[in-house]
Amino acid sequence: MSHVRWSRSLAVLGLAAVLTLSACSSGGPAQPAVGPVDTEATLRILYAGPTQSLDPIKQNLTSSQPATFLLYDRLTRLANDFTVKPMLATSWEFTPDGSTLTLKLRTDVKFHDGTPVDAAAVKANIERGKSTPGSTVATQLSDVAAVEVLDPATVRLVLKPGAGAALPAVFASNAGEIVSPKAIADGRDLGQAPGDAGSGPYVVSTFKPSDTVSFERAPSTYWDTEAGSPKKVDITFTQAAATRLNAVRAGNADVAQINGPDVATADQLAQSGAFKVSKVSVLTQQALYLRGTDPLFADVRVRQAISHGIDRDAIANQLLQGNCTPLVQPYPPGHWAHVDGLENTAFDPDRAKQLVAEIGTPITFPLTYPAGSSFEPVAQVLQSQLAAVGITATLTPLPPSDADAAYREGRTTAYVGSLAAVADPSQLIRTTYLGGYNAGDAVRDQITPLTQQAENPTLTQQQRGALYGQVWTTLADQAALVNICATKQDWAYRNPITNVDDMTWTWAGLFDARYVAVTNAG
Repeated sequence: MSHVRWSRSLAVLGLAAVLTLSACSSGGPAQPAVGPVDTEATLRILYAGPTQSLDPIKQNLTSSQPATFLLYDRLTRLANDFTVKPMLATSWEFTPDGSTLTLKLRTDVKFHDGTPVDAAAVKANIERGKSTPGSTVATQLSDVAAVEVLDPATVRLVLKPGAGAALPAVFASNAGEIVSPKAIADGRDLGQAPGDAGSGPYVVSTFKPSDTVSFERAPSTYWDTEAGSPKKVDITFTQAAATRLNAVRAGNADVAQINGPDVATADQLAQSGAFKVSKVSVLTQQALYLRGTDPLFADVRVRQAISHGIDRDAIANQLLQGNCTPLVQPYPPGHWAHVDGLENTAFDPDRAKQLVAEIGTPITFPLTYPAGSSFEPVAQVLQSQLAAVGITATLTPLPPSDADAAYREGRTTAYVGSLAAVADPSQLIRTTYLGGYNAGDAVRDQITPLTQQAENPTLTQQQRGALYGQVWTTLADQAALVNICATKQDWAYRNPITNVDDMTWTWAGLFDARYVAVTNAG
């Protein structure tokens, strides 16, 4: 049996207007689990991404977030329709001039060390995320100029002028995860052994970086009664999708992320009754990163030739068997920042050959990718397509745990990997185009004025969308980052498992398993 849940329109993500939400008792799934819940069960999840750090502000890979979603509570959460919902914050409100954002907090939550989750804790975490050297959330929190504690349940964020529109959505990610100030003061290694530093439904029992994170239900009663029903949860990084699929089929795993060409196989097996699948249209994209500061790629004609030489339709519909949507911009049709018609400017091999001829010197570069991953066949096809227009890409596999970091740190200049999906375009601009992927100063100078305007919380969603549309048009022309296609994935799961369809963050290629349950109905 196949349960289909395609990501709905993101148009509800407008955060420019004054936004206030009422408190709710929990954020659980709309439909209850079928059959009695087994509260003594172990939930075994196989995931395509490694977990490298359990410190929310030291996560170089977004794939570490599913683990910390279970360990720490966040200020907000994102529903599957992309609306921002309460978690620790019960309501939030921008002032009419956009100068401050005030959050009201729950008063019934404690960290596992017994200390209260209050306004002082929120202040400590935001300031830590902003100021700690090497913080991976500093950019996301940079709109916050100061944090004021009005009372134990009220925090006021003083915002930088004209900025902060994305913060409610930002707080649903690791940037909004709240760690015990006591644990921070203890100086413990939160990345490897967080202990009782969280307030989420689970505590970590064992952690093997880039392998497995094992959780046990927290000893204290959790405030969200619908979350954390399994006694134990194991999240295991398993590189090959086929291996993950076979593990669920054999009963050696309960839930598994299936991506790439193996999605078609999973669909066939689900139809035969081997297991169930929840289908998700993911905003995360296959992308080719070209470092604009490299002497070769500093010439915009080289980047344009590469972009025009890529047949995205062939990759999406032939190589990936229709399990990818060709795109040359970050957001698909239906999103308020999508530009209609931009895709028509993509594949143009004659133009690519013309640009290569104009340049007059051979275009040769090493193309890196995570070895053994779903990106490997994409890299191979890219090599063939580029060769057809006179460009030589030398394939260079890297360990999956290092491939992304190698590009971000400047050790490689061209990389096939993920363009991570984020809820609000301003986050994507900062973390990718103006962040560690470094498209170059020329591109930065062109898009920065537009992106700064779009971050103003007093603008309407339509006004912000129009500005981001100009950004995507500029980026597509500059080929600062070559979008290829947005992926479609399956989450395969065994019969006793429920609420997989309702897992959030699957639109980003991540997941939040807090409401996934194991039942006795088998």
